[in-house]
Amino acid sequence: MTAERSYHQPIASARRILKEGTFNARDAGGYPVMDGKWLLEKRIYRSDALNALSPADVEEFARLGVRTVIDLRDAREADGAPDLIDRNAVRYERIPIFEDRLFERDFGKFPSLAALYRLIMDEHTHQLVRVMEILAEASEEPVLVHCTAGKDRTGLVIALLHATVGLTPERILEDYGASEKILGGKFEQRLRDLYRQIAVPPEILGDAPRHAPPSYLASTLEDMRSKGGSVREFLANKGFGAAKQDHLVRNLTQVTAQSAAVG
Repeated sequence: MTAERSYHQPIASARRILKEGTFNARDAGGYPVMDGKWLLEKRIYRSDALNALSPADVEEFARLGVRTVIDLRDAREADGAPDLIDRNAVRYERIPIFEDRLFERDFGKFPSLAALYRLIMDEHTHQLVRVMEILAEASEEPVLVHCTAGKDRTGLVIALLHATVGLTPERILEDYGASEKILGGKFEQRLRDLYRQIAVPPEILGDAPRHAPPSYLASTLEDMRSKGGSVREFLANKGFGAAKQDHLVRNLTQVTAQSAAVG
């Protein structure tokens, strides 16, 4: 298939959607893939919580044509800030990465993001695989993945999708790290208000709820590569096999007109 127009790479802030009621909702596509293709725009979206959408946002959401919403939040987060979307109009899948146990754990001191990623790797990779399976199943139509901030759990899932379709490591980290540049002080206050509402101790947030250091993601992806040879092989070994990965890639990538002409 040949694209009908040339592709571009807008910076993350220019990819924003649902701007009135979210802080970090954006298109996760429109990137070049290493084999000369492009990850399609307007097919994979990433976001923070959808609990404060304005009427204009709701109308925009409908225009985007999203048909599947994957909510990665624990139950306390999802129940305390329910998504303002029509559940009858989408396939809504809540796949809590931490299996509704994040706030019930006795951590003593709440772990850093790097430690939370290690926890996912040690105990919850099957949840990541389930999310990837749903992405593959739903990838013929627009999909939106979100958590509370849209940077940590969502960031990891989108990074795995990006690695599966073939983005360069540098591009993967660039998209992940954009959350730090986009999220502002108003988001931090909303997050603190939410955690107070759902009776989560404020110290859990620490001093930097907006931080999304690419080094944490880089370390996690490198751990996957060391265990599996590549991120794709790691996921295959955990149950997201080559056939499902290839299905995802076929649905989400496209040859550009320029690439086709060269071929």
